[in-house]
Amino acid sequence: MKLQRAALLFALLFGALSVVLLSMYVKGLEAEIGGGAPVEVLTLVKGVERGDLVTDDMLATRVVPQAYVEPRAVRARERARVVGQRVDVPLTAQQSLLWTDLAVATDDRRGLATVVQPGMRAFGIRAAPEDRHYAMLKPGDRVDVIASLPARGRESDQRVASLLAQNVLVLAVGTDVGGDATGASRDRGELVVTVSVSAQNAQALALATERGRLFVAARANDDAHVIAGAPDVNIGDLYNSPDRPRVVAGPAGPVNIGAGK
Repeated sequence: MKLQRAALLFALLFGALSVVLLSMYVKGLEAEIGGGAPVEVLTLVKGVERGDLVTDDMLATRVVPQAYVEPRAVRARERARVVGQRVDVPLTAQQSLLWTDLAVATDDRRGLATVVQPGMRAFGIRAAPEDRHYAMLKPGDRVDVIASLPARGRESDQRVASLLAQNVLVLAVGTDVGGDATGASRDRGELVVTVSVSAQNAQALALATERGRLFVAARANDDAHVIAGAPDVNIGDLYNSPDRPRVVAGPAGPVNIGAGK
């Protein structure tokens, strides 16, 4: 009898634990599908004109999944910091309030830390003078990061191109973190593009910077596709060989036109 009661008690405890674990799994899955943990940001309940002061009754709180939060959005916990600040641009009702919308007397809106999302790191990639397309990037764009490195185990003049990071957010171009901040530097000779990456990606990019050179390739704003297991490309891949078909990209996509001669 005691053995039966112990078995029943164990079964009840195991069942309760299973329910708790299942509930935690479902909540985690819902958060992942929904874009991550909820974040409270400030929005405007009415339109304001440039030069108006932000008052407490202008502000409301909206809950947004973390994946969809604009990096420069003002969090609800920072409400006291923005009340009394002057608006630098006209804003409409229901619009999220951004730090770049405010004529902040300090350098807060230009501070890099204010646009780095929790868990991410800001990493700067310096452009060479000939990389003029860097100046056409702007904060909020998405790019891939490619490293040109010495080929492992080959002659010193052999190099390999490796895709180190994909679909990463541009946080700053020069000292421009977005908005109309005056004094933002976009000098091509000293231009640094700062991207948002994981800590592990930042480690890889730091090593690649020491060994070679980094490049950024701009993506379409609505392109979130990531290539899984993208292979490295070496100098030999740029030349045709008898067993390598030549591929031409046309309006309908890549078309095989036969082996290279």
